[in-house]
Amino acid sequence: MVSLCEKRSENAWIPYFLKHNNDVNNNNEEIVRAIRGVLNKLSTKKFDALVQDLAEIDLWYDKETFVEMISVIFEQAIQSPVYVSLYADLCLKIQQNENDLYKAETWFHRELVRKLQRMVEVVNGDFNAEIENEDLFMKMKKKRDLIGLIRFISQLFRVNLINFKILENCLVTYLRAYERKMNESCLESAVLLLYNAGPFIHDLDGKAKFDGYSEYCEKYRADVCKRINFKIDDLVNLRESNWGENV
Repeated sequence: MVSLCEKRSENAWIPYFLKHNNDVNNNNEEIVRAIRGVLNKLSTKKFDALVQDLAEIDLWYDKETFVEMISVIFEQAIQSPVYVSLYADLCLKIQQNENDLYKAETWFHRELVRKLQRMVEVVNGDFNAEIENEDLFMKMKKKRDLIGLIRFISQLFRVNLINFKILENCLVTYLRAYERKMNESCLESAVLLLYNAGPFIHDLDGKAKFDGYSEYCEKYRADVCKRINFKIDDLVNLRESNWGENV
């Protein structure tokens, strides 16, 4: 009769799937730290090497880890406007790498879109909330996050990770929020999204819709401050140049 060892040696080999299930929290924390470490080094020169580094992190078969990675990417992209186009390129590479694994189910694109939609609602909700005595730092952070998110949305559209319908839904969310609350930050959000995403629209139907949304924003000139009026002027100039094609 074979007796089973009651206690496993500390150095005994453990299959990955067992180790993962027994130590999920610690493993996920280590992976998230590794992801942050890669993203903190992101630059044009190091892009290909860092994509490879990310591909070698043990995250491709765990949905929870994928969701964590997407959250980290959004956080970093929003706070790093200089590199926002690189983060969009990175997202495209991640999706391509996941597709190359021929998994039974892929998560990245679906979870990316869900995260984007939640972020639009959250950032938009922050501006709609009337908070008394809110300090200047928090107001500046909200504004910075808003601008970073809009730039990231536009870049995700550029690399075709979101389609025009998703882009339009984000735009309509801002416009409807402005109509409800008359908070000029919501109108500013719509203007910025039109301005940043407009140059990446190449079909006539999309341009016609953006023309209409741009004209809609113009109607509220009298209701907003001069700073936003200047942004509307920039938007009108871009529209009249056929969204940058005639520049």
